Amino acid sequence: MHGVTDVGAVTGYLPATDTAKMWQFSYMAASFDIARSAHAQDHFLLLETRIGTWGDVCIMDSYPSPERFRLMQLYPVAFGAMSLVYWSAVRWSGGHWPQWGAVLSWNAMPEPDFPWVQEIGALLRTWGPVLSAHPVRVDVAILTDFDQRMALEIYPNIEASHEQWEATFDLFHRSGLGVATLTVDAARDSHALAPFRLVVLSCLPCFDDLAVVAALDMYVREGGTLLVLPFVGYQTFDGAFRSDGLGADLTVLTGCVTETVRAYKPEASTGLTALRVFWEETGLTDESLAALGGWCELLRADDDVEVLARFTNPQPVMGGRPAVLRRRHGAGVVIRLGYWPQDDRLGRLVLKMLPGASLLVDAPLPAGVHAVPRTDGSIFLMNTRNERATATLRGAWRDRLSGRCVAGVVTLGESEVLWLEPA
Repeated sequence: MHGVTDVGAVTGYLPATDTAKMWQFSYMAASFDIARSAHAQDHFLLLETRIGTWGDVCIMDSYPSPERFRLMQLYPVAFGAMSLVYWSAVRWSGGHWPQWGAVLSWNAMPEPDFPWVQEIGALLRTWGPVLSAHPVRVDVAILTDFDQRMALEIYPNIEASHEQWEATFDLFHRSGLGVATLTVDAARDSHALAPFRLVVLSCLPCFDDLAVVAALDMYVREGGTLLVLPFVGYQTFDGAFRSDGLGADLTVLTGCVTETVRAYKPEASTGLTALRVFWEETGLTDESLAALGGWCELLRADDDVEVLARFTNPQPVMGGRPAVLRRRHGAGVVIRLGYWPQDDRLGRLVLKMLPGASLLVDAPLPAGVHAVPRTDGSIFLMNTRNERATATLRGAWRDRLSGRCVAGVVTLGESEVLWLEPA
């Protein structure tokens, strides 16, 4: 029975430092996307988070700077959080966690950074109705669920399996595109896919559902865009590797099958160089290197599939093999990658496929800089790094938080948050 309390919730402890795992690779942001999408409520509850330091019987982290503190509070809000519930209002005077930060100190008096708390409270009181009325604008759906993520834990096809899962979310957060998640069960309904401009399959090792394939087939035929990344359909749902080719269920869409997989790690002793890929797609023509330790898929494509990039390594097994494919299917298109690029080539391809969907020009933001659009045309631009960063924007914008006007190449200070609206 569904009711008013059916809303996604998550615990999120954001770091006070420039921690790549939690910031730059979107580990925390991905959990926010999943929680926000859980009941299609457009928001989620952040039921437990930190304020000040964290620790147990000893302090484990520094107190954040004012800029970092502001980022830590506004980051989940940008992704749709409708609550910020702190671990403790008053610091514990005994027990296991007396060094954990709180709004008030051990004597129930405000901590020295209490004015920062007041600032965030005033900001949310002013802008709360706008945030509630205008949730995250979503153009991209990523299929993911507990079973598939656990398959990555139980059968990690390579050591860096989780890196690609995190990098998939990071790609869209750095591209200024809103992300929703769908479970495999939910994706059986083609109506659930219809609202999205792009549907993404990434890190679904036990994808084994013909009903989802049928729904995706209808979605693409009616004009949708499907992006199929590595680690999809290697095994049946019970974990056994497929005997009919990896990703064979998706052949009706992709026009290809993965014959096998390889890793080509550079080795000076053998002369093995980094796995290289040459892109032939207009506007992306250049050479790219494979990430994830040179891991890749060997694809066999049908005649009606267009090759956008090829492996260029001199090894006879790899040289000339397709690395990126495109297949027209009805009114839509399917893109299939057989490797994960080290550079931003995939992000540039996505922005090219979705013209006008992002405020960014041509290329994703630098690592650690995330952009989240809202349905009123505004967008949060957040630098999680402890150094300055730049972003190239399309059009002129005004920051709702400071009144600052920006256009073109914008410089973001350390840990700076901008909430931009069209000027």
